[in-house]
Amino acid sequence: MSTLVVVAIPWLYLIREHPVFLERYKDIFHKKAFIYEIYENLIKYIKNYLTWVRQIYRSFFLHNSYWYTDDVIQPEVDCLFISHILNSSQLSNIDDFYFVNIPSELIKSNYSVLLGYINNLDFKDTNIQKSIISTSYPKVYFTNTLTFFKELSIRKLLHKESRKLKSNSNLNSDNFTKDIYNYASNVIFNGETQAMLRLYEQVRNLVLVSNPKTIVSLYEGHAYERILMAAARSINPNIVCISYQHTGTFRLSNAIKLQLKPIYNPDIIFTSGIECKEELSKLKIFAKTEIEVLGSNRGLINSNKRKLNKNSPFFCLVIPEGITTECLILFRFSYECALLHPHIYFIWRLHPGVSFRDLKSRENLFINLPRNIILSEQSLEKDIELSNWVLYRGTTAIFKAISCGLRPFYLRINGELTIDPLFNLKEWRIILDRPQELVEVINKDIQSGFKMFSNNHNLAIEICIQRFSPLDINVLNNKLIKILNA
Repeated sequence: MSTLVVVAIPWLYLIREHPVFLERYKDIFHKKAFIYEIYENLIKYIKNYLTWVRQIYRSFFLHNSYWYTDDVIQPEVDCLFISHILNSSQLSNIDDFYFVNIPSELIKSNYSVLLGYINNLDFKDTNIQKSIISTSYPKVYFTNTLTFFKELSIRKLLHKESRKLKSNSNLNSDNFTKDIYNYASNVIFNGETQAMLRLYEQVRNLVLVSNPKTIVSLYEGHAYERILMAAARSINPNIVCISYQHTGTFRLSNAIKLQLKPIYNPDIIFTSGIECKEELSKLKIFAKTEIEVLGSNRGLINSNKRKLNKNSPFFCLVIPEGITTECLILFRFSYECALLHPHIYFIWRLHPGVSFRDLKSRENLFINLPRNIILSEQSLEKDIELSNWVLYRGTTAIFKAISCGLRPFYLRINGELTIDPLFNLKEWRIILDRPQELVEVINKDIQSGFKMFSNNHNLAIEICIQRFSPLDINVLNNKLIKILNA
């Protein structure tokens, strides 16, 4: 039977076929020389130990309550949302990055709302306090450390579970299963599992203080999603746990389809579109789970066919995921394209979880960028409006881009599984291996007067509608009415 600590180990969740996620499992399948393996294990041990030392330091010298807030938390809340704060600029946003204006709309309908943020910033709490703005509902920001004794208590749980996992490994005759137990017993100390158990304590206390009727979180297959539900139900077994599958399912999505103990599973799943609802509804594990389409802010914003002038300046939007390595892959490739085609402008756009400052510290190509590369500071909608083509890999922002008429270029890396969200799109999309291919297609599009754009626009719209329906707040509103009146 899975314990809370085992459920809290992020390594045990195979999210999807993305190379960044799969990288975590390579040591299981590729055995190294004995000496090299000892060396790697030593390095990992030192890193994990230093992570623990840093956490102890934080517990002594930094703000270590469960959360930070400027607002008064109501003792009875209809809806508790749990989201993420990814960069400091989001502190001044009225709407949430993931739930957009849903909390604000619920307030207008006289619901009481509370928004809790999993803190991905390296800021001190005093800096957070100076940056946030007031909204129509209270927000709390979970701290990155608890008191020394609470951190020590969590650490003891990790050691206890690690010994159990090692014992299970010794009792198992299957070599692959033994490796899984052994690896989990070591990776449990890398800091991620401790963060999950810290979050468990924070959410428990927030539920205790606010007594919400429902808790709403994202649903992509991460450990924290299961931990949130368990934490809430440990205080109130009757709380309704709602999960929002806001990205749609990927080709080999796995972890969202895991059925654990009831305490870790959602009561209701809202999806971004009909495609995801149909896929999840087919699974027996969701036979007793309510699944409804809520839609997404990534739904169509402009389905009109683009009017393209053959003599206009032309732009290719480059949209990587919020992963540093993915940014560098696409930016290096488009850098070469920009040198080959100096009359095409390439707009480099970032996910909020990544900054150009961080990328510049890692990559020398930022030192001397050609004039036809633009570092975007605009909204996604503005960048899309300006562009003709879009270069991408794994981001679901590609759906909004093609719904507005941009022709998609998927960059393929030899030897990897595809991470293309548009894998069902057989026409119009171009799969690239070399910069010269992108330049050739762009030249043909311009010379043909963008004929391919209008011919395939309806196909793109249909695919987008399946994945991302327009956001319909009434779906959530109607569900809350039933829950609160039950």
